[in-house]
Amino acid sequence: IQSSFGTSGKFRMHFPQGTTVRNGEKLFLRFKRYANDPDKKIRQDSVLPPARPGTRIESEPKKSKKIKDVVNESSIPVENLQLSQGPIQGKISNTKGEPMANGLYEVVIVEGFFTPEIDIRQKVGMKVQLKGTNIKGSIVGSFGKAGKCKVKLSGGISNEMVGSEVILFDK
Repeated sequence: IQSSFGTSGKFRMHFPQGTTVRNGEKLFLRFKRYANDPDKKIRQDSVLPPARPGTRIESEPKKSKKIKDVVNESSIPVENLQLSQGPIQGKISNTKGEPMANGLYEVVIVEGFFTPEIDIRQKVGMKVQLKGTNIKGSIVGSFGKAGKCKVKLSGGISNEMVGSEVILFDK
């Protein structure tokens, strides 16, 4: 490549050994980029870059199945699944509404208890508790269509507690 030619991405080329391509004909330049090349260079020759040792990436251990992985039909009561599958856990994904006078939020959004197929209106009143605390509450309604629900907590929580785990209990 000798120089650029105009502003449209064209450039002048010089072939010391000559070429059979004439003005107006297509000229194909083939380049290669090798996956194991640490420099990520574009090459025109067929010389492979030196191999470098790879690193093995360990897969994460399988997590225990949540209720959304187990339930395929909304006709199975969640209460019966809880007794056979252990406690149902969810996670606080966000706070809802304005904070109370003490700066804490009384209503939070919880995900992971239900699948989108389950009618959460039938689950209103079910008791919940923040894992590792004495903060308790109950389901007050659904939130959107993705299986999330609104939970009212006694006393409220701060924004820093978003992401905390919540346990669902029978009525």
